[in-house]
Amino acid sequence: MSKAERCVRGLEEKLSELEGDGVSVMSGRRLYLNGHKGIIELSSECIEVGLRRGKLSIRGSDLALQAMNDRELIITGRIGSAEWE
Repeated sequence: MSKAERCVRGLEEKLSELEGDGVSVMSGRRLYLNGHKGIIELSSECIEVGLRRGKLSIRGSDLALQAMNDRELIITGRIGSAEWE
């Protein structure tokens, strides 16, 4: 399990309790988020996503927004960490 996957595992519980939404990381290369409120910051090293309460900051390298609709998004790249604030 990658460092990003371990970090996100704890976030999954917090977000599901606070937001009723879901987040998961696959192989440290793809992050899926259900229940976002839009993109706050977007660069190849940091993507910040608005949530109903706070934001989710994803840091790493070669980050990109692969897909997004009004509820779900997929971020790809080398995910180093994810923090809920």
